[in-house]
Amino acid sequence: MRALLRFNFLMYLWNLHFILPFSFVIVYSGLLYVLSIYLFSNCFVISTALLFVISLLDGFYAYKLCHDSMQAILMLKTGSAVKYYISRELLLVLLSVQYTVLILLYPSIVSMLGGGKLSRIVTDLTAILFLHLFVALCGYEIGSLFQPKMLGRRVPAALLMLGTIAGIFLRQELSVIPVIKCLFWIFPPIAKLLQLVHDRENFFTAEMGSMIIQLFLYISLVLAGKAYLQNRRKWAIYE
Repeated sequence: MRALLRFNFLMYLWNLHFILPFSFVIVYSGLLYVLSIYLFSNCFVISTALLFVISLLDGFYAYKLCHDSMQAILMLKTGSAVKYYISRELLLVLLSVQYTVLILLYPSIVSMLGGGKLSRIVTDLTAILFLHLFVALCGYEIGSLFQPKMLGRRVPAALLMLGTIAGIFLRQELSVIPVIKCLFWIFPPIAKLLQLVHDRENFFTAEMGSMIIQLFLYISLVLAGKAYLQNRRKWAIYE
């Protein structure tokens, strides 16, 4: 499993898939450094939204990491398609941790050096870290769910993902439609979470913990959906 994870990560680096998310994180950190007077008060709202977007896109395009023939060879060598797909899920977790740390690195250092009660700062940063981590995982899982290799066709997969994004960020506007309102459980509460982060000064709260639990449950639901789709296709590579 460790060798598979290492191979997947090297393929991620070799195919330069890190350029898009890494560039977004670096540009965001640079803007935060230059415009800290204007941006820092809302930096965690921006970083949460940005992390979700880049993880969503990175998860969606992760299907390009390996050709079908290479994936088939890896499955034959490991002797288990399930083990191979678990290694791909672990790669998503690794990337989520990596970009969460990178995007929070600069604001965390500024918060630690900015004075204030150290225990309060550490507590808030811990809550923010878990919040961002689950947001990144949610983005990666949604993006990978709508991959063409998962659903079978490119155009429907892209349309479904766009519809999900619209449902996430237009939740309040769509709440006036009774039928759509009944389907809100399909969409993760990212927009509500952004509003909560914007309004809160203390991040270590019961409401914030509830948001993290909801994200965890949603990620588990998406994982179950992906496992069902793979099992329906008999864990195959080729259509």
